[in-house]
Amino acid sequence: MDLTYYTQTKLRFILTFNVIGFFSSLGMLTLFALTKEINPFVSTITTVVLPIFLAGIYFCYSKKVIHASYSSFLTIVCACSISPFLNIAVFISFITIFIFSYGLLSIRKIQFYGYIFLITVACIFKLLLEIDSFSLKFFSPSSLSVSNLSLLSIFIFSIFSYSLFIYYLVEKGLRNSEELLLAKLALEKQNRETEEASNSKSIFLARVNHELRTPMQAALSASELLPQSPENLPILRAAISQSLLIIEDILDFTRIAKNNMKLQSKKFSLLLGMHELIQVYQSKTPDSVEIQTEFAADIPSHFIGDPTRFFDIIRNLLSNAVKWTNSGIIKVKLYWEDQSYSRLGFTITDNGPGIPDDLIKNIFEPFIQGKLRHTSEQGVGLGLYIARKAVEAMNGSIKVQNRKEGGAIFSFSIALQPCKEWLNANEKENHCYQCPNNPKILQHTIANNKTINYKLKILIVEDVEVNANLLKKLLHREGFQELELAFTGQEAIKKITELRPDIVFLDLNLPDMDGFNIVRTLRERNIEPKYIVLTGDATTDVFEHCREIGLNNILPKPAKINKIMEALHQAQ
Repeated sequence: MDLTYYTQTKLRFILTFNVIGFFSSLGMLTLFALTKEINPFVSTITTVVLPIFLAGIYFCYSKKVIHASYSSFLTIVCACSISPFLNIAVFISFITIFIFSYGLLSIRKIQFYGYIFLITVACIFKLLLEIDSFSLKFFSPSSLSVSNLSLLSIFIFSIFSYSLFIYYLVEKGLRNSEELLLAKLALEKQNRETEEASNSKSIFLARVNHELRTPMQAALSASELLPQSPENLPILRAAISQSLLIIEDILDFTRIAKNNMKLQSKKFSLLLGMHELIQVYQSKTPDSVEIQTEFAADIPSHFIGDPTRFFDIIRNLLSNAVKWTNSGIIKVKLYWEDQSYSRLGFTITDNGPGIPDDLIKNIFEPFIQGKLRHTSEQGVGLGLYIARKAVEAMNGSIKVQNRKEGGAIFSFSIALQPCKEWLNANEKENHCYQCPNNPKILQHTIANNKTINYKLKILIVEDVEVNANLLKKLLHREGFQELELAFTGQEAIKKITELRPDIVFLDLNLPDMDGFNIVRTLRERNIEPKYIVLTGDATTDVFEHCREIGLNNILPKPAKINKIMEALHQAQ
C-alpha cells in the first residue's frame, strides 16, 4: 500500500505514541506493584491498555492507518478515564501530552472532536474531585455559583480553542509539506526526463558528428590528391571547409548543452593565428570588401591559454562580419584593455546593414539569425552563441552595438596571460624557439619538411578502407615509403607486434575493438610505438580519455595534410 507523505507522517507519530505509551504503562504497573497505594480501577485500566498499545503498533507496521488510529483513540479513552484519579501534576502532564498529540493522532476530523470531548470530560471530572464537590449537591441551584460556572466555561473554551488551533496548524503544516514534496518529486522527475532527453540529443549529435567526419576525411584527402590546376578544386575545398565548420558548431553546441566546455592551457602564437585567420577570410570576400587590422604594437606574439576556443571566437565574429558585408571595410582591432591584469580587448567592425532592434538583445542566443534578405544565409545560427560562451568561459564579456553610419561593432575582452618565455626571449631576439607555432620553426620544419624522417615505418589503423588508402597515398606523395594498413583491431595488434612500426595512425572506432584496448594490449606486451590518434569522435570526453592514458597527439577528422605533417613532426 502506497501512503502519502501526510498519512506516512501521521502513521509514524501514531507508532511513536503507541511505543512510548506501552513502555510508560509498564513503568506505571511496576510502580503500582511496588507502592501498593493505587486505585484498583487505575491499575486495571493500565493493564487493559497494554494489549491495545501492542495492537496499535501492529497496525502501524501493517500500514493499516484507520485501525491504528482507532486503536490510539481507545488508549486515549482509557487514559482519560483514569487521569482524574492521578496526582494533579501527573494529570496536567497527561492533558498537555494529549492536547499536543490530538492533531497528529486524528486521521479523520470526527476523531479530533472525540478527543476534545474526552479531555473536556476528564478535566471536569478532575475539577470536581479536587474541589470535593462530586455529589448531587453540586448540581443544585445554590451550589452553581457564577464564579464556578464562569471558571468551568473558560476552562472548557480554552481547551477547545487551543486544541482546535493545534489541530489546524498540524493539518495545514502536513498538507503544505505534502504539496511541497509532491511538487519536488514532480520537478525531480521532470529534470530527470529533461536530462535524459538532453543526453540522448547529445549522444545523437555526437554520433552524427562522427559519422559526418569519417566521409569528410575521404573527401578532404581526395581533394588534396587532385592536381592543382582544375578550376573547380577551390570550390570543392571551400565546400568541405564550410561543412566542417558546421560540424564544429554542432559539436560545440553539444558541449555547451552538457556544460562540458573545458579550457586548455598551452602556449600559442596569437598574432600568427590572427593573421592566418584574416588571410583565410579575406580570400572568401569579394574584391569590394577589405579586412583591415589595427593591432597595438605592445601586444606579445605568444600567449598561454586555449587557442581553439580563442580562435573560435575570432572565427565566428569574422564569419559573421564577412557574411553581412557586401562592400566596404571590415576592421579588426586588438589592444590592451587593462595590461596590468593581462586583459585583451578586441573589436570587429563591419559595414553591413546592422542588426534590427528586435534582434539585437538576443543576438547571442542560439538559432538567432538576422533575416535581412530573402535569400537564406549559410550556417545554423550557432556562431555568435558559441562565441559568447567561449568568451564567458575565458572570464570575459562580449557586446554588440549598431553604427550610425551602418553596420555593427562586436567587441569583447578576455583575460589571457602572455607567454613569459617569449617575453624574456624577445628582449634579445624577435622570436622564442620554446613556443609552439613559431613562424620560423614551422617554416623550417613543416613547410620545407627538412627535419622530417621519411624512413619512418608507419602503420595506418583505419576500418574505412577508402580513408586508409587515401591517407597512404597522401603520405606516399609527401615522401614516406614504408606504409602499412590495418582494418581491424586484431590485425593492428598483429602487425604492430610483427613489424614494430615507429608511428601508428590510430582510429579509435574499429569493428572488433576500440583503439584504447589496442593500446592497453600492446602495453601489456611492452610494445609502445608513437601514436597519432586520427578519430571522428572529436569530443572533449574522448580527448580527455586519450590524454589520461598518454595519447596526446590527437587529430580530429577530417585532417588536412599540413596538420598531419605537423603531427608526424611532433611524434617522431
